[in-house]
Amino acid sequence: LFVYGRTPRPCLRCRTSIRVADQGDGSRERPTYWCPSCQTGPAPSPQRRAPGGTRPRTSRRTTN
Repeated sequence: LFVYGRTPRPCLRCRTSIRVADQGDGSRERPTYWCPSCQTGPAPSPQRRAPGGTRPRTSRRTTN
């Protein structure tokens, strides 16, 4: 594994610091790790909290 659990250590490939961001609805931990150099593309956007301290609801796709 080149990036998983390596925050803030460097990427094994390019030596750039690994980044991590939480994703999902907050009901369970679901971190995403990536190297901003090797894995270019849209980075996860930070979750914004709604008034009252809860996260806004997001739609979920089903596979049925």
